[in-house]
Amino acid sequence: MEGLKMELMISFLDMDKVEANPWNPNVQTENQYKAEKESITINGFLAPILVRKLGERWQVIDGEHRLRGLQEIKKHPLLNVSIHPSLTSLLLENLIPAIVIEADDAKAKKLTIIMNETRGRADFARLGALLTEIKIEMPDDLGVGLPYTEAQLTELLAISTFNWSEMNLPVRDQEFDNSKNDDGSYRLQALLTSDEADRWKEGLRTYSKELPKDPKYAAGALVTLLMTKAGM
Repeated sequence: MEGLKMELMISFLDMDKVEANPWNPNVQTENQYKAEKESITINGFLAPILVRKLGERWQVIDGEHRLRGLQEIKKHPLLNVSIHPSLTSLLLENLIPAIVIEADDAKAKKLTIIMNETRGRADFARLGALLTEIKIEMPDDLGVGLPYTEAQLTELLAISTFNWSEMNLPVRDQEFDNSKNDDGSYRLQALLTSDEADRWKEGLRTYSKELPKDPKYAAGALVTLLMTKAGM
């Protein structure tokens, strides 16, 4: 819409007066949280947190792990990792960049869910290809700031070299179950006919040496291919 302007003001808040909300359902793994702190240390604090004013304090709507990460970096700087220049003044003055909005309890809780659930999930095949491109430029530092173990990185890189066209398995329109597990992860299942299931099993046996060893990544890559061929 021509002439429409929207400005989001970034405020610098006293970290000691910012607190996490009690309802955030988002949970990070140890590797994800470690990567969060590494990224903040190396690249600076690139994404302001989202907060609302609550009495004399501010309550986080989105960005709890970034807040906790910055607080921990201040208390215990990461060893052998150079602190980004832009981060130094934040740590010295005990400040955190934030966007402050007005929100009642219901709106704040809904926004937390929206911010958590609308970021999308990586296509493993594309992620593997992207990591391969980065590895060419950063062969020694690829894993720094990324939430993957060395074994997981190896598996993701392997996905990008797998020749899916050789699999040549027939695919028809499928129904998919993408239920959420108790631990917050997702289960994605394709419903196949007996003949199709037999062909997929044969394909898995034939290409087992080329597929990622971690079942989670192998399954994700296979389902991605299935959905692509089905035009979904």
